Amino acid sequence: MNELLPPTIDDLIRCVERELMRRKRYYPARMKSHRLKPAEAERELILMREVLATLQRLAKPAGRQPEPQKAVQGINLPPEGGWTIRRAP
Repeated sequence: MNELLPPTIDDLIRCVERELMRRKRYYPARMKSHRLKPAEAERELILMREVLATLQRLAKPAGRQPEPQKAVQGINLPPEGGWTIRRAP
């Protein structure tokens, strides 16, 4: 039995890129024949571009990792900028 592997993020990106190109080629004819309104076509293209951008963001390696906390005389200090000031309840 031939089992399919789950798609990778790169597979998903390529699929969305193909779909976006199809829509760019297909929508002008649909608008010309009045089967698709220009505003609807633009919205669909915007949505598909946002899906692509989201997948591309997820595919990027996660920048630099936060440095581990340093222990000073038994006190764990948060990394720089990790302090927050909260008001008492």
